[in-house]
Amino acid sequence: MPGCAIFSLGNCRSSGLDEYIATMPHQHNVRRIPVEGFEYLWDMSSELVQQGIVPASAAVDDRLIAAHGPSRPAAKAREGSRLRGRTLGPVSVVDRLERLPYDRGHAIGHALSGVLGLNIIPQTRAVNCGGLWRQMERYCQEHRGTYFFCRPIDAGLSSHPKELDFGVLCGDGSLWAHSFQNCGATEELETFECLYRERIGSRSRRDFTTTTRAALWRLCCRRFRRRLGQQYCYRNYTTRTSAVTLKAPTSTYIDYAGSNSSSGGTFVSAGATGDEACVIPVSMTQYMGTVRLGTWSVH
Repeated sequence: MPGCAIFSLGNCRSSGLDEYIATMPHQHNVRRIPVEGFEYLWDMSSELVQQGIVPASAAVDDRLIAAHGPSRPAAKAREGSRLRGRTLGPVSVVDRLERLPYDRGHAIGHALSGVLGLNIIPQTRAVNCGGLWRQMERYCQEHRGTYFFCRPIDAGLSSHPKELDFGVLCGDGSLWAHSFQNCGATEELETFECLYRERIGSRSRRDFTTTTRAALWRLCCRRFRRRLGQQYCYRNYTTRTSAVTLKAPTSTYIDYAGSNSSSGGTFVSAGATGDEACVIPVSMTQYMGTVRLGTWSVH
């Protein structure tokens, strides 16, 4: 059947879920939740934290992996007041002048019987109100029983997707699919990621709706703008011969001589006097290491 390479329908293999698991190297906790004729796939990482299976620093934000099913008319009227009360995660605390406009978007449109709690994602207004997204939803609305899917594509630990894949299995058996960009510049997405990392770095997993959110955003942006692209150097001074160990933050890597460290890994010297190396943050998840003197290795 056309489109089965994207998601399962009947006996087809759910390779979209396989791709998520393969590209997101954290411990997964996938839940398949059937509601109103649709299946919502969620990665519920917070459950693993609550059970003590993984530390908060190694968890991702609970997030939608995909939603799919056959189109159907909405069973009840739109609940606008409940929708307005939903948080958009990191987007909620970033000044509007510093980011694109975002809506509380539906992975499964309300007119197609999409629910609220499991179904709401941060979506750029340009996509949510754009012509192509609406055209694809309208086709599903006008052709009841049409199979379609929405798949957020994540780039880090936060629940803000960088892209949204939308696919429709048309009546003639062809797959109508498009990938929609869901953020502004790379710096915007990295700011959202930084906010989430600041959140899980605290002792409690604070909600982005708390009174600390504005200060948290300002702190994050200051750190990000100061760090990215700047060089930090470390050395053994005179008479000191112990190994110098530089440790990367959680879910961050250090590249040296073409080899990456493990996640949250180390960049270590052999321990000679004068050992000196530098690291340069090139993104929120990657450092580049350079050696000025001595023998160094990544682990």
